[in-house]
Amino acid sequence: MPVRPDGSVLEWGRRLLESWDISEQAGLATLQRFLVPGGGIAKYEKGRQLANASAVTRISPYLRFGMLSSRQMYYDMKAAHAKEQSIVYWRRLVWRDLAYWQLTLFPKMRNVPIRAHYEGQTWNKDPDSLERWQRGRTGYPIVDAGMRELWATGWMAQNVRMVAAIMLCEHLNIHWVEGARWFHHTLVDADQAINPMMWQNAGKSGLDQWNFTMSPANSGKSQDPTGEYVRRWCPELARLPLKVLHTPWEAPEHVLHEAGIKLGPNGNYPHRIVVDLRAAAKASADAIREQRKRSHEWSNDQGYDLIVLPRGSTVSHDGQKYRVFTKPEYRNVGARFEGDDSDQNRDVARSSKGKGKGKGKGKGKPRRWDDEADSAPDQLWHRSLLSVSTNNNNCLFYLDCV
Repeated sequence: MPVRPDGSVLEWGRRLLESWDISEQAGLATLQRFLVPGGGIAKYEKGRQLANASAVTRISPYLRFGMLSSRQMYYDMKAAHAKEQSIVYWRRLVWRDLAYWQLTLFPKMRNVPIRAHYEGQTWNKDPDSLERWQRGRTGYPIVDAGMRELWATGWMAQNVRMVAAIMLCEHLNIHWVEGARWFHHTLVDADQAINPMMWQNAGKSGLDQWNFTMSPANSGKSQDPTGEYVRRWCPELARLPLKVLHTPWEAPEHVLHEAGIKLGPNGNYPHRIVVDLRAAAKASADAIREQRKRSHEWSNDQGYDLIVLPRGSTVSHDGQKYRVFTKPEYRNVGARFEGDDSDQNRDVARSSKGKGKGKGKGKGKPRRWDDEADSAPDQLWHRSLLSVSTNNNNCLFYLDCV
């Protein structure tokens, strides 16, 4: 065990161990509590975005280490009619296979971008910014709470992971590899395929660039509407009124004083690491656009990125260049920039708009794998994924979401 300068033992893993019942019985019990009538799955659709994980299973570590079989989970969910209760949860059964499919085809994806021509992109290499993000000292409470929970327990909810990833890649312009390494070091459900797949997408160099943004300023209001989560993991902010809990820089000086808070390097909570989120996101996007200009031969005449389809990825197009989904703001320099901080949390809005029985104009239709891309190769990729997902029962879970 590590020893402090004064000779005392640093039991850094004690709190992590206290956060989990590490046993097969605990994994099975967690699954059954989630699937029983009136259990967690009934709340999943409406509550899965909550930072406090009150509507999810926290079952991912048990799957990661084989204490719970993904096959058993699949059949138990099927028997409990989980698909009818939460189509989103059911759909995530294929995500683990998607990640391993990608790792099989792109074995260097843990460190090398799948869009290989993004390799030379300019990144921020400031070690202080990276450390502030790692330690939960960014000045954005929802991010800081998440990163502190991660360090203490080895876990945090999906949407908190996403806003933390966007903070690192989009607002700090720090290489996604740094985020992947830190998550792999700290997550109890760290997976060698899922972790790099999601970080590649967050860094815009994976097969599916995240086509949304999340604001570290406003996400807390939707992910932690009661403030319980931030107050738990950022106790120095606990006495702030809910109105300014997620945005302490907006609190009047007398409110900060009454709450016992002093912002800044000499205080007990830091100033924001980035003040102008929109400008920071634009600078990050500019870095991507500049790199794409330097490798223009890897874009087609419509501005889509091209990659070479690896052996085994398609039925008949292996070795050929094909385009992959590319965000409009990268394809077209004149396109509206999506990092506008005045439209915060459009990720949530976009994912929820059009649900239900839309008529006539495409309302209610989910984005298909082959939207905005050449249909033939993408349908082949889709069929390849479905083949893996349906024929290999060893599949079955996007660990980070559950």
